[in-house]
Amino acid sequence: MIPDGADAVAFANHVEWTNVPPARPTAEGLWMLTYTIRGRAAFRYPPRTEIFATAGDLVLLRRDTPGTRGVLPGDRWDALSLRFDPWPEWTPAGFERVADGLYRKHIELAGHRLALQEVWARIIAGVQERETARALASVAGTDRPMLRREERIHCELLALWIRELFLIARRESLRAPRIDPRVLGALQGAIADPSAPHKVADLARRAGMSGAHFAHVFRAQLGVAPAHLMRSMRLRQVALLLESTDDPVGVIAERTGFGSIFELSRQFRRQFGTSPRAYRAKHR
Repeated sequence: MIPDGADAVAFANHVEWTNVPPARPTAEGLWMLTYTIRGRAAFRYPPRTEIFATAGDLVLLRRDTPGTRGVLPGDRWDALSLRFDPWPEWTPAGFERVADGLYRKHIELAGHRLALQEVWARIIAGVQERETARALASVAGTDRPMLRREERIHCELLALWIRELFLIARRESLRAPRIDPRVLGALQGAIADPSAPHKVADLARRAGMSGAHFAHVFRAQLGVAPAHLMRSMRLRQVALLLESTDDPVGVIAERTGFGSIFELSRQFRRQFGTSPRAYRAKHR
C-alpha cells in the first residue's frame, strides 16, 4: 500500500490553543489537515487571504503553502490536526478552494462529525504506537525484526485511516444537510436537559412521530442512530464539566444521566480513550 519507510501520517495531535497569535507556520514539507471541534482559529495567507475555522470545519493546506495560523485574543481553539503525505492518486475532491494551496470543507451532519473524531483518535494513538516501536527497535538487544514488522503494521493502518477521513468528508458532500424541524426540535430539547433519559420513544413522542419513523428519519438526516448521538452528547457534556468544575465524578454522572460512576467511566473511556479522572487531570 505504501513504500517501505514511507509514512502516510507523519504527525497527529489534539490542539487546544488560547492566546496563540496567528504566527505559527502552517504546512512545511507535508500537507496539513485540521478539524475544529469547537472555538475558532485564524488562517492567514499572503497577500490578503484570511479565513476563520469554526466548529465542523476541515481546513486543508498543501505542502509548503506560506501562511500562519493561530487564535485571536479572547478566542479558544479546540481542534484535531495532522500532517500527511498523500498517496499518488489523491486529490482534495469535495473541498472548496479558498486560495492557492488552501482548501476548506464544513461537516454538517452530527454522525459524520463523530466519525471524524473517532477515526482521528485512532490515528493519534497509531502514530504514538508506531513511534514507540521505532524507538524500541533502535535499542540494542531487542527483537528488531519483530518491532520492524509491528512498525510496518502501524504504517499500513495509518494509511487506511487517513483514507477513511477523506471518505467521511466525501460522504458529507453526498448528503443533504437539511434536518426535519420535528427531529431538530426533539434534539434541541434533549440538549437542554442532558440528565433526562431521552429514550428514542420519548424523542419520537416529542417530535410527534412513531418510534420507528423517528429513528429512520434521524439516522437518514444526521448519519447516526439516536441512541449513539445522545450518548456522545452526554459524554461531551461530561468532558466539559470535568474541565470547568470541581464536581465529583459521581455528581457529574447524575447530572448527565449516567446511572453510576462505573457506567460513566466505561462509556467515557470508550469515547475518549482515558478515564474521567485522568481526563480532568490533563485538561485542568
